[in-house]
Amino acid sequence: MQALLARRAATPADVSALYSLVQCALRNKNPCQLDPMRMQSLFAAALTRKQRNSRIAAIYGNYLINVAHRPRAARRVFRALVKQNPGNATYHFDLGVTELGSRDLAAARRELATLHKINRFGMSNEYIKSLSDLIGIVSQQTPPHEQTR
Repeated sequence: MQALLARRAATPADVSALYSLVQCALRNKNPCQLDPMRMQSLFAAALTRKQRNSRIAAIYGNYLINVAHRPRAARRVFRALVKQNPGNATYHFDLGVTELGSRDLAAARRELATLHKINRFGMSNEYIKSLSDLIGIVSQQTPPHEQTR
């Protein structure tokens, strides 16, 4: 798969395969036994093209935060996605959740405000509610002096 991704643009089947690999890695005790270096190489091959696939970048961000436990790297990925796709509620939600994972409540609240701004016809209502609920939970668990970051 890595050789294919290095040679050509990702197909929908490639996107689905990467998504499935990450979902398998997220399961209890990583039943797929995925090698982190191999996963990194797969994503590198898929993301080094001139026309980056935003969906693959989002899957990579998910991998970074939930499997590789690299929140700073995930934050960079999601910030780039938001910059490239400012009207995409999914990427704003993902960035907001990533900011919460880093305990940056102010940044998460900014993403929540952006979700409100781009919410046309109520299409982002679920993201707004979920992120709002998560912010509430994290803010209750975070001492006030740490919430000003």
